[in-house]
This record gives sequence, C-alpha cells and structure tokens, in this order.
Amino acid sequence: MMDSPPNSRSDMPSMEWARGGSPILHDSDAFGTGGMKAFTEALRNMYGIEPVMIEKFHAGDRDFTGPTARCKKRQCRLARGLQRP
Repeated sequence: MMDSPPNSRSDMPSMEWARGGSPILHDSDAFGTGGMKAFTEALRNMYGIEPVMIEKFHAGDRDFTGPTARCKKRQCRLARGLQRP
C-alpha cells in the first residue's frame, strides 16, 4: 500500500542543486516556446525556482557561444534545452 498517490510532491526528485543557477534555452518555434512556458511554470510552482535566464534559439543554430558565455558568467548549474527531437 502506498503512503501517497503517484506523482505527488513526495515523489518528486530534489531540485536543490538547481536553485540559483538554472537557465532555460528553448527553440523559438511554438513547441519550444510552449515547453519553456510549461517548464518555467513547473519550476516555479513545484520547486519555487526562478530561472536565472531564458533565451531562445532557432532550429539549425550551431553557435551557442553567446548563451554559453552568459550561463558561465551567471554561474549556472544546469542548462535545459527545449527542442523538437
């Protein structure tokens, strides 16, 4: 017998490592933008985490020097990219 329902907050992994350093990089299309909004909302509502930066890119972009440098400057701990598979 379970003590709490599946997918309850107690089943969520710890996000302490992401506090103060989680950027979001997303594709500029509707899929990437929608994913960014959903992921940002989940970080806020479930974990109380605000991303340190949110940046979009375009499908086919190959040079991520700018976003990478900005992440490094802000001492980001995790970068999450949202793009179609």
